[in-house]
Amino acid sequence: MKLNFDCDIIEKLDKNYVDELKNKYLTDEIVTIIHDEEFLSTINAFFANDLNVSKTSTKAFMHRNTLVYRLNKIKKLSGLDLRNFEDAVTFKTLICIAEEQKEKI
Repeated sequence: MKLNFDCDIIEKLDKNYVDELKNKYLTDEIVTIIHDEEFLSTINAFFANDLNVSKTSTKAFMHRNTLVYRLNKIKKLSGLDLRNFEDAVTFKTLICIAEEQKEKI
């Protein structure tokens, strides 16, 4: 599954900052989340609907509790709560970094 957002911004970030993010956050758990189709489709839908649980569950034809369960599971695995804007931006950046690394391999 491909991301629904543009990752070109990664090229504009300071290399040291990107390395710091990779070292601090890009864990095996986050890589597992990024490569899981169900998680990634949930994340794409959540980001596309402005981090709004109700709107996402309606548009994704998903029960609200299912969405909340998945978001909680992502938080438990990654330590990042996608309902929090700063954590969502960090996670989105990590997805872009992981995609960029995959392309270089």
